[in-house]
Amino acid sequence: MADAEYHRKWREANREKVREASRKHEAKRKERRAEEIKERRLNDPEFRERERARRERFKLAHPDRVLESGRKNEARPERKIYKQNLHKEHKDADNARVRENYYNNIEHEHERSKEKAQRYLASGWCHNCKTPRMPNSNTECEKHWFSARAMQRLGRGGDVIARGQELKKILEKQEYRCAYTGRLLVPGINASVDHIRPQSKHPDLANSISNIQWVDININHMKTDMDHEEFLETCALIAERAGLVKRV
Repeated sequence: MADAEYHRKWREANREKVREASRKHEAKRKERRAEEIKERRLNDPEFRERERARRERFKLAHPDRVLESGRKNEARPERKIYKQNLHKEHKDADNARVRENYYNNIEHEHERSKEKAQRYLASGWCHNCKTPRMPNSNTECEKHWFSARAMQRLGRGGDVIARGQELKKILEKQEYRCAYTGRLLVPGINASVDHIRPQSKHPDLANSISNIQWVDININHMKTDMDHEEFLETCALIAERAGLVKRV
């Protein structure tokens, strides 16, 4: 009893010290808990799935709170700057850890990607982002449609989103018209990326944006691996043979 009375009096006389000690203890407890959760996120697929399901349930149950939280975070530029600086400091280590975690759980990651794409498509969005799909595409928005063409025709190296926008600028420069026939080109229907100098004969130009033009998809199938001049010569021979033009 005497010890208890002594401790009570000491706490009353040193309230600031007690509060400071309690704050430090709580901060350490939260830090340990955060480290445990971070470790489990990296190494426990079931834990990640439970967390994802819990977040989805919370979003459905409290949409107003989610929106309000987003607004508050947008209004705190120092939070964004802190995260950017933290990412710069640990960028290499973070990237290595993310890659290692991805390849260690590659089957699970593929399943998550498929589920995410299915959710987005069911909502009328692009399968890569929460943007409405193009009118003429069942899976992609305009940005990701152009980036997919960039990956197909220019390779996966570099920033495919930026390269996709370069392809869009070329199409706009052509005023959405085929380089050979002048037909109207519609992304998702008949717009096709063509290498002016074919990759098979000019592999050094395969990934060059200056070697790209937009043509009608049927014209691209006809051109196959012909050079620009060779294709024009072939078209002239066909027209002459059909009696449409006479060669001078």
